[in-house]
Amino acid sequence: MSINQWLRQERNAHKLPELWQALGRKLRGHFNYFGVTDNGQALYRFERAVRRLLLKWLNRRSQRRSFTWESFERYHARYPLPKPGRLVSLNPIW
Repeated sequence: MSINQWLRQERNAHKLPELWQALGRKLRGHFNYFGVTDNGQALYRFERAVRRLLLKWLNRRSQRRSFTWESFERYHARYPLPKPGRLVSLNPIW
């Protein structure tokens, strides 16, 4: 299941802090699984795409918008989602 489908299904099923934590776990797992050499740029693009999708689906939870981009960024600064971390080298140099 893609992140887009998951966000669409789960956006109304949970309160924002629970949804935020669950998405953080999904991102951490994705970054740990795909965090290998030469994949760093793709991980950062994925992280940005997920943030855009999260804003989109949060704003579709009711008749009015929940967040503007500025308020979303403030919330994200206060409760940050995981970022791509250290990459595992597939070509170790001895």
